[in-house]
Amino acid sequence: MDKYQEIKVARKTGLVAQTQGLTYLSTLAGLVFFSHQTGAFIGAWLGGRIYDIYQDYTVMWWAAIALGLLAAILHLPIKEEASFLALEEAKVEA
Repeated sequence: MDKYQEIKVARKTGLVAQTQGLTYLSTLAGLVFFSHQTGAFIGAWLGGRIYDIYQDYTVMWWAAIALGLLAAILHLPIKEEASFLALEEAKVEA
């Protein structure tokens, strides 16, 4: 694991802990990283399949741009504040 990947892991885990609390952190972090790795696998595989079909990466680049924009739009409503679960956990600890 390179240093940049370690930074991404810490940020994602920190965001999950901040918003959802520590009770289910390992389960939620596992789901985050599983979906991340699944997307990486599908993206690499699909890029190869599209290249095999069209003998060009242009279609894949446009698909990547469209998916990136879709991801940005889907992430706009995310609030980086504690959820109900995290607040309840903080009350129990206090």
